[in-house]
Amino acid sequence: YQRRVHGVCFGLFFRHDTNHWPCKTLLRVLFPIRSVRFSDFFIADQLTSVSSMLYDTQFILCVWFSDLGGYCEGAQAMYIPLLSNYPNLVRLIQCVKRYRKSKSSGTGDNVHLYNAGKYYSSIQSDIFKCLYTFAKLGGWSAVGSLNILWIGTHLWASLFKLYWDLFRDWSVFQFQTRNTTTGPLWLRHERMYPSPVFYYAAVLLNTTLRFTWVYLMIMRMYGVSVVSQSWFLLLPPCLEVFRRFVWNFLRLENEQVNNCGKFRVLQEVPMMVELHTSEPF
Repeated sequence: YQRRVHGVCFGLFFRHDTNHWPCKTLLRVLFPIRSVRFSDFFIADQLTSVSSMLYDTQFILCVWFSDLGGYCEGAQAMYIPLLSNYPNLVRLIQCVKRYRKSKSSGTGDNVHLYNAGKYYSSIQSDIFKCLYTFAKLGGWSAVGSLNILWIGTHLWASLFKLYWDLFRDWSVFQFQTRNTTTGPLWLRHERMYPSPVFYYAAVLLNTTLRFTWVYLMIMRMYGVSVVSQSWFLLLPPCLEVFRRFVWNFLRLENEQVNNCGKFRVLQEVPMMVELHTSEPF
């Protein structure tokens, strides 16, 4: 019986049809060389939400192999921009590649460049955070200025991401729709989920969780002791994963609506000529 169970598990894990697509997509994401597909930047967006796990993994491996806790804390601060922003760097490259492809086809859609700017703002914010960490540990005189730069760039990056979530990735708002008799206030007409409450709740949740770092910073300023607890440090990454989980539903819905609207995927085939039913075929 145990051999059968092990055989089934081994077959499910190594079967070509169950693991070829995820492995191939992950390789395309980690090495963004070829043309960009929807699955590529969708998976890369997921990785941006687990960036804290990347440099936490680096710290664990550093302690495991070196047994030097103080050295690893400094090394962790040094590798934060590299490890935590690799998914952002991948997305930036993907956006530039999509712009170049659109430009070569004659459309030249600048929205891809704006999207690349969003990921650049995240990278810039983490670079200032790294410099602020080094300045704080080394007693630099510019620690106050670097702290202001980090907060300012982080706030700009959060606002940029929030705008892109609501008006680009989700396209949830349509402010011309002000007549409540024709539908929910300010929501777009094409919706696949039946309840408008889901959209309003998702917007509120996404807006709130985008600024979790602000709440933590305010709690540290007022000396709230729970912030320094080890279990509490696990809360922000878990909230980000949950935010991304909700984000996925509306992102996939918006992609499907756009595909149908631009006839990339058809719900029904429109008739290009008018048929007169009174005439025989």
